[in-house]
Amino acid sequence: MLATTLLTLALASFTAAAPSPTEIELELTGCDISHATIAFPTGQATLAIPTTTPSYVAVALGTQNYTCSSTGTYTNVGAIAELFDISCLYDSPTFESITEFTYLLWKLAPPALSAQSIITLLNPANAPSIL
Repeated sequence: MLATTLLTLALASFTAAAPSPTEIELELTGCDISHATIAFPTGQATLAIPTTTPSYVAVALGTQNYTCSSTGTYTNVGAIAELFDISCLYDSPTFESITEFTYLLWKLAPPALSAQSIITLLNPANAPSIL
């Protein structure tokens, strides 16, 4: 119950900062983002810069799980995560703060609340745009 209350308060504060429904027409998925570009930090060489247009823009919420072997090496053993399609937020004021908002939800959640529980709480709020 506490987790639901905290997440509801976070959602309410985020919604209060967003433009009113009369200012924007809210679409959840299927927006054209062929003009979208990804900004990379100057000098980074790890990520390849895409040469094709994006299909969607997403924000992820969850955990990546690793296990350590007796030799001290790590192995990826899967993730508990959800990708939320935020393509329709591209070029909006909300787009600039969505990662901070997602992190705030994660940070405010009690430690006993699992990643899957947080994802489940968010599903009804935005079901059409979950990838």
